[in-house]
Amino acid sequence: MPRSTRPHVEDFFETASPTMSRITLGSSDLLEYNPDYGVLICRECEYAIQKSAVQSHLLRHKIYRAERQNLLSSIAHFELREPDDVELPDPTARPIAALPVLDGYLCLHEGCRNLCASVKRMRRHWADVHGGAEDFDAMAREIKMQTFFRGTKIRYFEVSPDVTDQMLDEEEATEEEDLVSSSDGQLSDSPESDYDVAQAREPKENLMSRILFQPEYTSPSPSPIGFDFETIKSFYLFTSSTHLTLPSPGTNIEENYWQAIVLPLALSRHWMMSGLLAIAEYHMVSLTDDQAGVKTHGERAMQFFAGFLTGRREASFPVRGRKHSPEDKDEERKVGGQIMCILRCAHWALMEPVLDQQSTPFSSFPFKLLNLFTALRSFSLVERNGNVGTPEEIFARAGQIFRRRSQSGVSDESEGTIGLLGRLDELPSRMSGVFGRPNDLKDVMATLAAVAMLVEHYSASFTPDTAPLSPNAVWHSMVQWPSRVPENFRLMVSRHEPAALVVVAHWVSALVFRAEECGYWFFRGLAYKLYAEIAGWLRQMEGALGLIEGLSCGVSEDTTMTG
Repeated sequence: MPRSTRPHVEDFFETASPTMSRITLGSSDLLEYNPDYGVLICRECEYAIQKSAVQSHLLRHKIYRAERQNLLSSIAHFELREPDDVELPDPTARPIAALPVLDGYLCLHEGCRNLCASVKRMRRHWADVHGGAEDFDAMAREIKMQTFFRGTKIRYFEVSPDVTDQMLDEEEATEEEDLVSSSDGQLSDSPESDYDVAQAREPKENLMSRILFQPEYTSPSPSPIGFDFETIKSFYLFTSSTHLTLPSPGTNIEENYWQAIVLPLALSRHWMMSGLLAIAEYHMVSLTDDQAGVKTHGERAMQFFAGFLTGRREASFPVRGRKHSPEDKDEERKVGGQIMCILRCAHWALMEPVLDQQSTPFSSFPFKLLNLFTALRSFSLVERNGNVGTPEEIFARAGQIFRRRSQSGVSDESEGTIGLLGRLDELPSRMSGVFGRPNDLKDVMATLAAVAMLVEHYSASFTPDTAPLSPNAVWHSMVQWPSRVPENFRLMVSRHEPAALVVVAHWVSALVFRAEECGYWFFRGLAYKLYAEIAGWLRQMEGALGLIEGLSCGVSEDTTMTG
C-alpha cells in the first residue's frame, strides 16, 4: 500500500539525525548497523545485539543457513563494540530511530545524572545512593531516554526529540488514515516489555463527545470512528458486558477493576478509549458465528487497535501544556500494558486464523511463545524476579506442597490436579533420562527453579475446600510465572533449549489451558497453538516429545503431535 505523504515521527527522527548513513541488512531489513556507535540493532526487537549473540539472534528469527551465512559475512566487516565500550550519545542528540523512546527520570543530585525508568526505581536509587527519600519534583526531572542493550547491559541515555506541537497535532489528526495506508514496517508495533514507554497524561476533556459526535481522524474514505451507532454499540458492549469478562491484574484488586479504574482513565485519553473499544469489537468477534460478522467486527477491532498503538506511542512525546504527576504516568503505563496484552491475545486467538497469511499492520508481531511471554509480562504488576526468594526457598516451598499432597491421601483437588503435580514431581528425573547429564549448572538450577515455581503457582490457582474455582486466580498464576522465572531460564526458552521448552509445555497445560477453560475468550485456542509450536521444536531431539505427551492443551483425542 502507498506510504502516506504526511509526516511521521519516525521520519522526523531519520531526516533530522546528523549521523552517518545507517546500513540495513537482511531480506526484510531486519538489522541495522549504526557506524557512529558501532552497534548492530535488530529493528524488530528494537535493541542492539551483542557481538557474541548475533548468530543465535538470527536463529531466533528463523533466518536459516544460506541467508544467515551471508548476513554473518557482511557483519564481519563491521566494528561491533562491546556494550561497555559503546560511547553514549550526548543528551542534546536526537533519538536513534531504530530504538524505542522511553519516558524516564533524571536524578538532579549534584554530579549524579542517574537515569531511571520509573518513580519506584528512582526512589530506590535515592535510598541506595543518596541516603533516603527526596522531594520528587525538586530532585528529579522527566526526560526522554533510550538504551542500546537490554538485560544486564542496560545503559540509559537521555535524548532530545524536540517534536513541535504543530507536528504532533498533525499526526493526531491523521493517525488512523496513516495506519490504514502504511506498510508493516512503518507501524510502531513492537513487542512490549518492562522497558516499555510510560505514557504522558492528556488534558481532561469531553472525550466521549469527540469519539461519538466528531470524527477524530480525517480520511478520504468513510471511517467507523465518528458519529455512528456502531461505535456507540461498542462502547455499550464494553460497559455492560465485556468488562465483566476481563481479568484484573491481581488477586486482591477490585473485582470491578475495568469499570471502576480503567474506564475513568480512558474517558480523558483517546488512545486508551480506542483500546477499550477494540477489546469490545474483538469480544463481538468471539460471540459471532457468521463470517460476515467476523469480518465486520474484526476490521473495526483492528482499526481501533491501530489507533491505540499510534496514540499510545505519540502520548510519550512532550506536548506543551500537559500536566501530569509521576504516579499518574505509572498508572497509565500499567493500564496501557494490560490493554495491550488483552488486544494482542484477542487478535492472535480470533483474527490470525481468519486472516491466515494476509499481510496486516499486526503481521510483524505474530503469535509465538516468546511474543506471548512479552505480552503477559506487560500485564503483570510484579517486577521480574521480585520477591520470589532464593533458589533454596523456592525449592523448599515446592517441597512443602509435594509433602502435603502425599500426606493428605485424598485431596480436595481434582484428579487432574493430582496427576499434573505428580508429573511435575517426576519431571526433573524424566528429563535427566532423556537429555542426559547437563553441561551447565546454571541451566540446571534455572530449570529446577522454574519447575518449583510452576508447582507453587499451579497450586495457588486452586481455592480451598469446596469454594468455586476463581478464574482470576488462574489468570494471575498464569501471568506471574513467566515474570518470576529466573532470567537464565528465559534465555534458555529464547534459545529453544529442550529442557526449558518441556517445562513451558507443562505451564501451558497447567495454567494457559485452564485460563482458556475458565472462559477467557481472548485465549481461545492459544494453548493448543503453543503446544504445537513447542512440539515442533522438540521433534528435533529423540525422545523429547514423550516428556509432554498426555498434557491437556486442547488437543483432540485423534490428533497426534508426533508427526
